[in-house]
Amino acid sequence: MNELKVIGHEHIGHIEFTGIEGGFGEDKKAMLVKDIAQIHQRPVFKINELINRNRKRFVNGIDILDLARPDFAIFLKDSGFTQNQINASANIYLLSERGYSKLLKILEDDKAWEVYDQLVDNYFNMRVAVKSGSPQIAANMRLEIMSNNAKTRQANALYRIAMKAG
Repeated sequence: MNELKVIGHEHIGHIEFTGIEGGFGEDKKAMLVKDIAQIHQRPVFKINELINRNRKRFVNGIDILDLARPDFAIFLKDSGFTQNQINASANIYLLSERGYSKLLKILEDDKAWEVYDQLVDNYFNMRVAVKSGSPQIAANMRLEIMSNNAKTRQANALYRIAMKAG
């Protein structure tokens, strides 16, 4: 398993979370469930319940890591966990991009669909910019992604209004 490191604050559209690399491969990004819970405005224990109920769908080391082990204590403290939180938690999950995609499927709410759209748009579009090595293409891609995210939010809002009226 690769060493985990906090790389700072990351953004997907307007969503901010703690950027983490490692654990699932060199330079592979990951997210803590505590950040995912904040994004989805749900308590951490509810997200953990969903994961635990569907645990068989998450592959250890590929989709998910449970950091509630002594060998991750220093990393957890660097990630903003207190010793009491570490001691009191049965599970402290870290999800890979693939693991988070699986969780989004389980969540099935409007926020999950919005985040999924942003993940897919950013993931596929930014890969083109990175491969080309062109800063101008990367900047253009970011502008296009921001525009697509705004259109997606607007379409989702119109859909919710139509569903309430219908």
